[in-house]
Amino acid sequence: MTDMHWKRRAMRLQWFAQQNGADTPDTEPGGADGGADAAEAAANEAVYTQKQLDDAVAAAMRGAQNGDAPHAVELLRQENAAKDEEIRQLRQQALHHQLSGWAAHILKDNHGIAATQNMLDFVVADGAEETHARIEKLVGILEDDRRKIAAARAAGRTPRVYAHDGSSASEIDRRIAKYQ
Repeated sequence: MTDMHWKRRAMRLQWFAQQNGADTPDTEPGGADGGADAAEAAANEAVYTQKQLDDAVAAAMRGAQNGDAPHAVELLRQENAAKDEEIRQLRQQALHHQLSGWAAHILKDNHGIAATQNMLDFVVADGAEETHARIEKLVGILEDDRRKIAAARAAGRTPRVYAHDGSSASEIDRRIAKYQ
């Protein structure tokens, strides 16, 4: 018979054995002494009566009602405080993200400034009013800088040489030099 045939046959036997009331086959790692190991483990395991279990549960309940209750209440308070702090931080992060998007939109649409993340971190505050004030300050600083650059560009010097041929003599000097 093939190997597959033996596996099918073993599966059928196990299925029939489980139907007949034997929950698990006797395949303990101990081999033939497997039953003896199970008997020793059962003998070493403590067996409690229903009265002993009821007494243990009642003692645990009395301890919870008497001394452990304030401790449990304190633990609940600490957990609630930690949850409240986490909720506060998450709300603050959501507000910061919303204000950051709002600030980027205002800077781009109203003032033509492409804001970087560093600029947004500098501008965004805890509230909308303070963020708006910071945006106006930043825009004022940038516009002042732009005006200074434009003024420096407009206050440039006029060139002294008008010749395009590379000579340093002006057009008038060249015409005079032609008749001398």
